[in-house]
Amino acid sequence: MCHSDTSPTWAWARIGAAAIFGMLAVFVSMTILFDPIPAWVDLVNGARARCELPRAAQRWQSRGGPDYQVHVKGAVPLACFVDGEVEVRQGAVSRLRLRQNVFVPESPLAEVDLDDGGLGPCSLEWLTVQGMFERVEQELARDCPFGAAPKVRFDPNLGFVTEYRRGRGWRGGLFGYTVSECCTWFSFDSLALSDAE
Repeated sequence: MCHSDTSPTWAWARIGAAAIFGMLAVFVSMTILFDPIPAWVDLVNGARARCELPRAAQRWQSRGGPDYQVHVKGAVPLACFVDGEVEVRQGAVSRLRLRQNVFVPESPLAEVDLDDGGLGPCSLEWLTVQGMFERVEQELARDCPFGAAPKVRFDPNLGFVTEYRRGRGWRGGLFGYTVSECCTWFSFDSLALSDAE
């Protein structure tokens, strides 16, 4: 028995192949025109940070303290670059030592005069655990569809922010936006709790 091209089996195979080809064509067209994948990643990052922030803040409240030392690296383009050690007493920066050349990891640390403005246009609050919690909370409260929700990572034990990245929406595809991670970022490590003097 011979199979003809008009049999029902062949008809369903052609319909299935056409459907798969059509879905693939729609996906490729959407990617070329709108590049939706970065927007989806941005939505996931925002949702993850919104979910983790309250738990991390609670861990810090119960296990952290107002007095600590931490190594901070970060940048706000055209405003400040930071790489150094921060000492915090009663929740406020009490001592700041920054690399003399932030682009050379081996450069020596130099004391920063906190009475003389500290970091210039950048806030000393951004270098504290509580200040970073507040910054993340403010960023997440903004309702900006292409605003690039911050990428945030938290310490699993103490809850403080270990990584903060905030990009900006840039054009992607023909009609869409992608998210750049070029802009503001901070990382916190080597946090050591200390007793008040």
